[in-house]
Amino acid sequence: MLVGGALSALLSACVPTVTTVYDGPEIRGQLVALSSLEPVADAQVFYADHLERSVMTDEKGLYRLPAPARTQATVLMAGHALAPYQALVRKGGYGSTTLLVYGSLKMLEPEQVMLDPVVLDDQLSEIPKPTITEGSSHQLVKTLIYVHSLFGACDRELGWDALKALNVYRKLYWRYQKRSADTSTSASQLELIARYQELSQQHASRLWDATLKSCPVTDLLPDQRREVGAILNELEQWPRAIAVGRGAHGYIDD
Repeated sequence: MLVGGALSALLSACVPTVTTVYDGPEIRGQLVALSSLEPVADAQVFYADHLERSVMTDEKGLYRLPAPARTQATVLMAGHALAPYQALVRKGGYGSTTLLVYGSLKMLEPEQVMLDPVVLDDQLSEIPKPTITEGSSHQLVKTLIYVHSLFGACDRELGWDALKALNVYRKLYWRYQKRSADTSTSASQLELIARYQELSQQHASRLWDATLKSCPVTDLLPDQRREVGAILNELEQWPRAIAVGRGAHGYIDD
C-alpha cells in the first residue's frame, strides 16, 4: 500500500507537465568527397521534420546539427530507453545519405553524438562490382528495394541510402586494391584510403542494419536469405557502440 509521500510522488509524476522535448540529439561530424577524400563544404544536414533548422558544412566539411526542440505537455515518468534518429545529408552532384544515431526515447534534456567522417559519393556514374565473389550486384540489390520486392515493405528511403553507402564502400575497396598494386602510391595515401574504406564499411552496415529492422517480421525464403546474407557477409562487421557527452549514444551493437 502506498501512503504519505510515496502516494503523493506517484500522483504528481502522472500529471502532464508542459516541458521542452527534443526530437533528436545534437549531431557533430564531417563530410568528405569520395573522389578526393577532401572535405565537402556547403552540404546541407537536417532532420526531415525540422528542415528550417538545417545547417551547412563549413570549408572543413564540419557540421553541428542542433538538437531540435519543441514544447509539449508530457508525463514525466522514471525510465530510459533508446530510440533511433535519422538526419539527412543533401548536396547537388553528390549522393545523399542518412546519418543514423541513437538517443533517449523521450529526450527531455539535450544529448550530443559525435560521428566519424562520412564519405559522400561524387562519382555517381561509376557502378562498382561486389568485393566478394558471392556478393550481390548493384542491379540485384536495387531491384530488392522496389515496392513489390524483398525490401518493398521496409523503409525504402533508408534502403536506397544503404545501397548508396554500399557502393561507396565498394569503390573505396577497389581503389585500395588498385593503389596498393601501384608502387608510386605512398604509404600515407594507402593509409588514408584504408581508413575511409573502413569507415564507409561501418556506415553502410549501420544503414543496412536499420533497413532490415524496419522490415515486417516475416520468414524469408531460401533465396531471400541468400540475398540478404550476401549483403551482410560483404560488409563483414556490425556497428560498434560509441558514447559522447552526457546521455549521448551513437550506434549500438545487437
